This record gives sequence, structure tokens and C-alpha cells, in this order.
Amino acid sequence: GFKSPAMADGIHQLANLYMKIEENTYIQKKGKYDHSKSRQLYNEILLLYPDRADNEEILYQLARGYLDESNWESSIALMERLIRGYPDGKFVQEAYFRLGEYYYGLGQVQKSVQFYRQVLKKDDYNFYDKALYKLGWALFQGKDYEGAADKFMSLLERRKVKLTPEGKEEIGEISIIERDMVWDSIRNLVLLFDYMGGAE
Repeated sequence: GFKSPAMADGIHQLANLYMKIEENTYIQKKGKYDHSKSRQLYNEILLLYPDRADNEEILYQLARGYLDESNWESSIALMERLIRGYPDGKFVQEAYFRLGEYYYGLGQVQKSVQFYRQVLKKDDYNFYDKALYKLGWALFQGKDYEGAADKFMSLLERRKVKLTPEGKEEIGEISIIERDMVWDSIRNLVLLFDYMGGAE
């Protein structure tokens, strides 16, 4: 068959369109995701154009599709491939975060820590604070109380939350999701200080 960059771009756009249709079908049916059509096209691009620059997005979309379908093993394999193939790519921070979540969910807390730490190497707006928060939890569960306290304090500093010596908190404008993370971080700090023998 005929191969060209324009052909690859066209197939890519069609696959993205199928992905959106499949997501909308899921919403309408309130059932299970089925990304088989988009997956078939994405895989065709990877097969025909293995060195194409935009394949990072294709690996990401494939991984996301498998995640939608609750096929974690396939999703994880693709995220690991994405990280290896595009270490400085635009989807790497999310891939590291998702890998951290996967291993954390399996109870492999120490393994999750290494992935959350990778997210923190780059200040990605979408994942940095979430990774900081989850890393705090993972360290807490691993009984690294000082490390956990440091992560929760860093999160509060990033959200411009100040804790006064009287035990009060000064919180600026934050979203509802951020508010939940902030309050949970404050509660965790209280627990951590108790575990460590009290605040100095």
C-alpha cells in the first residue's frame, strides 16, 4: 500500500475521532468502553510508521483506551514503552503518575514511590501536586514519617497555605479538589507529628 506522512496523519485523526465516538458511546450506554476501532487504527500506524514523531501520542491514547477498559496490564506495558521511547515527551509525567497509582493500588508502595518521585522531577501543572500528595501517603505507609511530613508540607507551601504557631491555617483561594488535598495533608501532618513524638 501507499505510505506517506499525510496518510499517517489522516489515519491518526480518524483514530482520534473514533476514540471520541467510543467515549461518547460509553457515556450514552453507561456500559463498558470498547476502543477496538480506534485501537486497530492506532496499531496500524505504529506498524506502518514505527519511527513517526507523533507515535508518543498514539502510545498514550492506546494506554488510555486500555485504562478505560480496565485492562491495566496492557495499559501499563504501553506507558512503560512510552517512557522508554519518549523520556522527555509531553505524556511522560502522566505515565509516571499512572504507574505510581497502579503499583500503589496493588499495595506495592515502595515501587509506587519511585514513579511518584519521577513525576516530581518536572513541574507539570496537572500531576506535580497530585504526585506530591500521593508520595506523602506512600512514604507515610512505608513508615518514613519525616519524608511524608516533608511532602505534605511542600504541598501546603505550593498551595500557599500557612500554618501559624497557634495551630491555625491561612488558606488562600483554592479549588474544591485542592481544598480536599490541603485538609487531608493538614490532618496527615497532625498524625505524623504524633507518630514522630510531637512537633518541636
